[in-house]
Amino acid sequence: KVTIKYDLVLNATAVFAQEEGGLYCSFEYNTDLFKLQSIQHFAASLQLILEAIAEDASQKINQLPILNQQQTQQLLYERNETAINYGTEDCCLQQLFEQQVLIAADNTAVACENHSLTYQQLNNKANQLAHYLIEQGIKPNDIIGLCFERSTEMITTMLAILKAGAAYLPLDPSYPPDRLAYMIQDSQLKLLISNKKSSVLIQGQTQLIIDEARFVETLRTYKNSNPQVKGLSSRQLAYVIYTSGSTGKPKGVMIEHKALNNLCQWHINAYEVSPNKRASHLASIGFDAAVWEVWPYLIAGAQLHVISDETRLMPQKLIHVFKQKGITHAFIPTALLEAAFTLFDAPSSLQYLLTGGEQLIRNGFSHSKTRLINHYGPTEATVVASSYTTNVSENKLPPIGKPIANIKAYVLDRNRNLVGNNVVGELYLAGVGLARGYLHQQQLTRQNFIEHRFSDGSTQRLYKTGDLVRYRHDGQLEYMGRCDQQVKIRGFRIELSEIEYCLSSLPQVKASVVVVDENSQGNKFLSAFVTVQQQKDVVEPIKTALKALLPSYMIPSFITELTQLPITENGKIDYKALKSLAKPACDLSYLPPANKKERILVEVLAKELQLDTASISMHANFFDIGGHSLILLNTVKQLNDKGIQCSIKSFYECESLREICHLQQNNKNKSSSDCLIKLNASKQQPCLFLLHPLSGRVDCFNQLAKSLEECTRVYGIQAPYLSRQNHEFYNMKQLARYYTEAIIEQQAQGPYRIGGYSIGGLIAQQISELLIAKGLEVEYFVGFDCLMEMPQKKQAFEHLQEIVAFAIGEHKLAENFFPRDIASRNLEEQIEIAAKTAIASVAHLNDFDEKQLIYGLKFGLNLLTAKIELSAQHISGKSVLFIAEEGIAKTSVTSGWSKGIRSATDVISIAGDHLHIFEGEGLNKMINKISSDSGALTKNKKQQKNNK
Repeated sequence: KVTIKYDLVLNATAVFAQEEGGLYCSFEYNTDLFKLQSIQHFAASLQLILEAIAEDASQKINQLPILNQQQTQQLLYERNETAINYGTEDCCLQQLFEQQVLIAADNTAVACENHSLTYQQLNNKANQLAHYLIEQGIKPNDIIGLCFERSTEMITTMLAILKAGAAYLPLDPSYPPDRLAYMIQDSQLKLLISNKKSSVLIQGQTQLIIDEARFVETLRTYKNSNPQVKGLSSRQLAYVIYTSGSTGKPKGVMIEHKALNNLCQWHINAYEVSPNKRASHLASIGFDAAVWEVWPYLIAGAQLHVISDETRLMPQKLIHVFKQKGITHAFIPTALLEAAFTLFDAPSSLQYLLTGGEQLIRNGFSHSKTRLINHYGPTEATVVASSYTTNVSENKLPPIGKPIANIKAYVLDRNRNLVGNNVVGELYLAGVGLARGYLHQQQLTRQNFIEHRFSDGSTQRLYKTGDLVRYRHDGQLEYMGRCDQQVKIRGFRIELSEIEYCLSSLPQVKASVVVVDENSQGNKFLSAFVTVQQQKDVVEPIKTALKALLPSYMIPSFITELTQLPITENGKIDYKALKSLAKPACDLSYLPPANKKERILVEVLAKELQLDTASISMHANFFDIGGHSLILLNTVKQLNDKGIQCSIKSFYECESLREICHLQQNNKNKSSSDCLIKLNASKQQPCLFLLHPLSGRVDCFNQLAKSLEECTRVYGIQAPYLSRQNHEFYNMKQLARYYTEAIIEQQAQGPYRIGGYSIGGLIAQQISELLIAKGLEVEYFVGFDCLMEMPQKKQAFEHLQEIVAFAIGEHKLAENFFPRDIASRNLEEQIEIAAKTAIASVAHLNDFDEKQLIYGLKFGLNLLTAKIELSAQHISGKSVLFIAEEGIAKTSVTSGWSKGIRSATDVISIAGDHLHIFEGEGLNKMINKISSDSGALTKNKKQQKNNK
């Protein structure tokens, strides 16, 4: 080793001798920057170049060889030895699914909140819809659009489309109507399938509304056998998905069954997917990762859990659901993963955590057996092209890995020559996973999907990714950026030119440039710079106009108005100067914080968003100044710690920062009406009021309420502590009076329909007593696994254990859940210790602060120890009691029932235990029964009115 002045020195000496003459070269290099292996490659390449020049000095420089035969062999073949024959190459996805139905008919295929379908049920439902589609003239390679929120309904429809031989086009309901309209028009759909909720988003287009009552009845008349579609081939289209386009319009990528099947088979083998595995589905329907999250698991017989929109972007809730459902396989976009697992550990059930979309920072988990896998892949290569299993001992950024099965990767220079290790070039992909091309865009297909002849004479169909990468010596690919205007923001691939096109199409805008910037925390965001016509105050109108043209993730966080765009001496846009000019796109009428709470809010946001406090107006919307869902968790936590008790929900519901503070101020003045939660959007009267169980929460009724939307509006009545009230009561009638006020405020006249789950049934009975005592009619009463008399009283601490167990979704607490000495403390101390322990131990309770949870535990104790006075109430219509077969004994329920309810009662058994009564077929029984009863009651009332 020697000391050198430069990082790399080439010494060349000419030796003139008859036998050993020639040019002798040596390298001196900085060992902190270069490895010996790299220098040896340099030397070999230099020797090749010099020999080629000596042979023919007239060659163009870009034609000179830099790789020898051994290096070429390695890059062309050895690095791409990925061929695997899975034996399913000629199959379509629906055929592989049908094979699983024969093997695991009764296994759960898909579950969403409280609704689930077995493989047989999913197959039957999809078959009926497929037969209907075939009858309507749908044939192979037709494209059918589906516009749904993520649900079992969405999965069923996707499968039915494939079974009919067609391809599906996912349309995200969150997209602006204009973008949806363009995709529908451009794709030339044969049919559009939606549900009642999504259908209103799309105007002027004939739709098949899948959950319309008449169509549901029609569908039941179709046979549920597997359709026999003639001429099925793995070269048929499976799906079309639209991605951002450089022309200003999104482009449709066509993927065939052969490519999708290859992805699925690789995934199943690489990640050990089998019928006993459970996977999550988080991605929105318009994101190609949704394809990857669904099909590998359904054709392998595994269980797929669709995660609710409320949960999927809230890390603490997401990880709680993973633990609760025993999720073994999950995909989480890189940005969300970094947010979630910085704060929380991976659940013990999670075997494979898959990520991709942006540069991954972390290298696995130090205290977990969960394997963290980084992935790379454009939509045009069927989601995944390479993968890398992270290693916690590495101290470098994780690479994007090696090509997956039957995919080949080539790194080429601008002349499409192979480049050697550690040399940055553009990534080109080949193999089974490549898309057919772009829908109705032959010229663009020819530009990006090319036939290329390599130096050894071999020819490949390549996809030009536009991504810059380099090969490491160990064969791993490292991502280095983009060579065009395409970027990734929070996992979404975006063409900046599409945003610029939309900006320039607005009448206010003369010229525009969009750039990507990032703050000191590494969060990327979009900034737009515009020169405008002579109008003033155009930033907000521009932002409003963009919301009608682009999805939310493509709306610039900042819009800066300039008199002219800065240019370099060469006449090009000066991007460096632009970034220094960026300022928040707030309301130009700046409104400073008016009080301490508003100042705290501004300080927290300035820190989180890396903004100057003086630039944040109280008129501003959180999302308009650079905020997004992935940083909300920490923002809300900091605000709560500083005394501003807001929720993630308030950031979505409030138009301005001032509204968030006012909402918090107004929440101090609570009334009984705060306990009423509207659970569906129905306008049908009379309402159905459902009382909470021991936990005080009403989210257990969500799926039931949504499914009853056609026949009745449903309100849940939640415990006061959830509105941050410490409501104390000593007999059940006191609590019932509080809730009765809220019910009458919402519906002043009868008849009333009341129900309750668990102990909520008893509260509902007490409310019925009060309503009837006021001369009001109660025409319907529904109990969900509830008793009309409380079991034998226990010690307060035993009740406390019962309450905490119910709150975390367990039948019984582990013996070591609480500290050993808790039983010896007084009740106040026990409650405080229980609250602290629960918050520290259970992820989904992180939403509560200690004070609120103490209110909740006291409320639960009051419930279990309250004095009860029963007198049987006459229900004018009828009552129904659903009983969990594995829950409270039927005799105990029915014997006590007559003490509180006097009417004709239908008793219906539900499979499962007390905690899972609102799931699967049991939920369907409830929906059908309550719908039927509701319709009959309404009909009887009309007849009585007509008779009068």
